Amino acid sequence: MPSRRERASVSISLFSFQDIITCLSGIMILLVLLISLDLVNIKFSDTNSRKSSFPDSPSSEDTIPSYPENHDNNSPAVATLQSMAIQIIEKMEKGIMPDSVDMARLIVEMEYAESSILAQKEVVQKDLLQLNQDAKDAEKTRQDLEKKENFLKQTIAELQSTLDNLSKDNILTLIPEKGESEKPLMVECSGEKIRRAGFGRNSLPESFPATQSGIESFLESLSMLKKSDQYLLLMIKPSASDYAMELVDEIRKKNFDVGYDVMMEDQRLSFQTLPDSQKTLP
Repeated sequence: MPSRRERASVSISLFSFQDIITCLSGIMILLVLLISLDLVNIKFSDTNSRKSSFPDSPSSEDTIPSYPENHDNNSPAVATLQSMAIQIIEKMEKGIMPDSVDMARLIVEMEYAESSILAQKEVVQKDLLQLNQDAKDAEKTRQDLEKKENFLKQTIAELQSTLDNLSKDNILTLIPEKGESEKPLMVECSGEKIRRAGFGRNSLPESFPATQSGIESFLESLSMLKKSDQYLLLMIKPSASDYAMELVDEIRKKNFDVGYDVMMEDQRLSFQTLPDSQKTLP
């Protein structure tokens, strides 16, 4: 049976016990940091995989470091620290006081590993914030493009419907060039009458009989127009061929810009613009 003196030989001083507590606390802190870093890496990988679902978003392969690889580079050092900690704990369980030099070395290396892991974790968190912002910007861009796409689809459908109706009713319409400053004055010439109206206006066209007096009245009405911002466009049907070119010459004598083209006898001239043809993208 051991004596009291023999038992007292394995006692631990207060300062040694304090070193042991400090070492164990450091080990626990290190393990918590490792677990936290692993969770951050898992979240980073999940966010990166979601970002890759946007095919048009910029690639981040050149700007984002490979954190799992960096973490693996620290694995040997961390494994060494864990091994040293396990050896110290096993010695303590057997009642053997760890060497103070080994304890000090372990504490220093644990503090260094802790600061390294904290710095790496901070970098990962910053890049996660940037990834989240990039994902928000990509979603906003996608929504804007979707709005423009829907707008274009609706406009095309409206224009197609209008063109189909005009084609069905055999109506001829003018599509002026974009940015044109002069306003076209549309004139439809047939064997029965001359119809005139400003293009794009809601008012009904003026009508003149296709007789000598009617042609003279039409020419007199041109004196009320502004030559600087209007030009005449004559659409001539086959039945108006006997007077059309003479009418063009008389209009030119009045110093108006005039152009002409032919149309089918059974066609009708539209004086209205195509609906929504001047819409702009939202």
